[in-house]
Amino acid sequence: MKKTLKQELKQHRLLIISLLFSVGLLVIFFIFQYYELKVLNLDIKWLVLSSIPILIGLFIGGYIKNFKGFGIELETNLKGQIPMTVVSKIDMADSPGINKQSLELLYNLSDKERDKISRLRFINGKRNYYDLFAIVEHYNALRHLRFIEVVDSDGEFLYLISASKLKINNEISHEKIRQFIQAIETENIEETYPDAVSDFIITTDNIIEAYKKICKSQQSNSLLSLKESLPILNEKRKMVGTVSKQRLEAKITQEVLKEME
Repeated sequence: MKKTLKQELKQHRLLIISLLFSVGLLVIFFIFQYYELKVLNLDIKWLVLSSIPILIGLFIGGYIKNFKGFGIELETNLKGQIPMTVVSKIDMADSPGINKQSLELLYNLSDKERDKISRLRFINGKRNYYDLFAIVEHYNALRHLRFIEVVDSDGEFLYLISASKLKINNEISHEKIRQFIQAIETENIEETYPDAVSDFIITTDNIIEAYKKICKSQQSNSLLSLKESLPILNEKRKMVGTVSKQRLEAKITQEVLKEME
């Protein structure tokens, strides 16, 4: 069947965006050079830099199998595991349950320790355990709380949800919390929160594999405070942080410029 123009554009969307971005960078560099701005002396490294988005687009889209050009071989450099320098760590607090132990642990934390915590973890399917008051107390005490993680009974990652889902107009909502507890107990997270993030990256992925996953995921913009990002799990499927498309692009750029030195 003959493809329509719309289908063709959709199929090559990433390549088109990458091409436009590369052209835009090149135009900006030439404008700087034309006006003799000291900020930038246009030489070969800036030409290479402007070509990086199109190179990434070609590689991710499967149009080429490796990065070659300007005497550079990047494929080998980018085949190693994702460096932890591109991972945004997310510290965690265990489930705020109905027993008082979780609250005692919370109250005993210093302000500095509380400020490090940005994630609450809940066990999917656990019944008659989670308490509305305990969850409210955690929300009030943890000023930098950003995410809710849902795991299975073995602690393996299932979903990541924005902590704002339990708020209305930036205020904690008891009704939203009750709805969340019910979704946990009945294992209805996906139905209750259609934008819950279940896609993920593994620490053993290389930079290109991670970049592909973010580009192809329809969930990478579901985390309201993180754009084009996905959770990253270790080999035991435990969440260790998040990885953003922007950080991966910066790492690829760094590798290109390093090879040119």
